[in-house]
Amino acid sequence: MPFIGRFIAPSPKDSNGFGKMMAACFRLVEERATGSTNEKSNMLASFMRHGLAGDELRTEALEQIIAGSDTTAGAPSHKIDDATRRGLAPSKGEGIITAAQAGNLPYLQAVIREALRVCPPVTNIFPRDIPPGGDALTVDGESVFLPGGACIGYSACAMHQSEKIYGKDAKAFRPERWLESDPAKLAVMLLRNFDLALMSPTHPWDARNYLGLFAISNMWVQVMERMPCSL
Repeated sequence: MPFIGRFIAPSPKDSNGFGKMMAACFRLVEERATGSTNEKSNMLASFMRHGLAGDELRTEALEQIIAGSDTTAGAPSHKIDDATRRGLAPSKGEGIITAAQAGNLPYLQAVIREALRVCPPVTNIFPRDIPPGGDALTVDGESVFLPGGACIGYSACAMHQSEKIYGKDAKAFRPERWLESDPAKLAVMLLRNFDLALMSPTHPWDARNYLGLFAISNMWVQVMERMPCSL
């Protein structure tokens, strides 16, 4: 496959398409690598301070372009852009919260974690290099030695669907699992005041696999305020 890839995969030598973008990325990385990381602190400078250089630095920078932005913003961007164009997006001070405020909403964070667990945006194998001295891994109760220098990977889909890790309801969407370590948080969850229901339970969303990246669209949810019960 590596031999075939040299003929069909994009290359920085290409004059157009993805290869041209690769060339532009690598050129900017090389220009930045010759300077100080203290002049401008960003992710590239952080990579350099942590020892990345050469091909590793170029590859990581390219990953931020093709993966870091698409997987994070691809799903919600369409709805946000559509709401903005139609004048439905709230103005500043009318419901928009900051990233710091979002980080302090426990249930929102639990929903985000559970969504990424149930449907990870990236489905490819994540490679890891084994240290030179080797390592040991327990598989089905048995210790397996991994030789140094080898490359292994894990499947996010398989790991996050494991009943050994998440229990018998591993395939269910249940954000509360991320809060159960602190029961006090459950009492103050904002969404416990609302009922949420899919508008189309038999066809909740449209999902497409684009070369290992899942894109979800047309997911509509009805939110209804819970009315207090009188006994």
